[in-house]
Amino acid sequence: MRLPLTRFASISLAVLVLTYFLSGCSSGGKNGGGGGGGGGNYYYVSGTVTGLTASGLVLEESVSAQSIPVSQGSTGFTVFNNVPTGTSYNVTVKTQPTGETCTVSNGSGSVSSASVTNIAVSCTANSTGSTYSIGGTISGLTASGLVLNETVSGQSTSPAVNATSFTFGTAVASGASYNVTVKTQPTGETCTVSNGSGTASANVTSVQVACTANSTSSTYSIGGTISGLTASGLVLNETVSGQSTSPAVNATSFTFATAVASGASYNVTVKTQPTGETCTVTNGSGTASA
Repeated sequence: MRLPLTRFASISLAVLVLTYFLSGCSSGGKNGGGGGGGGGNYYYVSGTVTGLTASGLVLEESVSAQSIPVSQGSTGFTVFNNVPTGTSYNVTVKTQPTGETCTVSNGSGSVSSASVTNIAVSCTANSTGSTYSIGGTISGLTASGLVLNETVSGQSTSPAVNATSFTFGTAVASGASYNVTVKTQPTGETCTVSNGSGTASANVTSVQVACTANSTSSTYSIGGTISGLTASGLVLNETVSGQSTSPAVNATSFTFATAVASGASYNVTVKTQPTGETCTVTNGSGTASA
């Protein structure tokens, strides 16, 4: 039986709204890309690859949080199939192939009135035996105790009081990823890292560490928002202070009971999933400065 036009439009709109806005807690596993039925125009997002002669390349589309493995010798890839106008995309290199460095151009945008085909990934062989140092600048460091960590290679460095620059002791291979974080805060200060991650293709000097004094005796609460929680059983954990909280069904926010000291690190994770739902945490870790 053919549905009346008004009812058909309502059903289509409901499907689109649910597909676009559903986040946070979701029943069951992830579904694949959208279909092309129900009227309207649907498009695909894809790109080309040049110079890929090694295995191991993985691209990442950050809006949908999906990984896209690209096989050795491939000349193209597809990010989305059958998506509507307005779909945003942002493609980056998640993992470099062995012995090569790949870069992405035209990697971000949104679908307008045609399929996207101009994302370009270009790969070149690394210079044999090349290694590069990882470092950067420091501002505002007036106390001792700062420890910086390069999480990919697992090395640390402890800049001195009033240091204005830093370099990790061990250079990394050309094409290697790096990620600089604060492992330990200095006494009475909070330091944050910007430009901390990337791929080494030359000596890295662009990492920036900015330190500011903490308010005397300040403590700050740790909390946030919840979406889509329709079942019981969710338990969130703040692993640094060791405390947990159990939001109620349909809760839209949470706060851990015990505030943490200014400059303390925090890390919020899902300790127990609610019945029939899967919850994920974003922006779950950092340093308390407000």
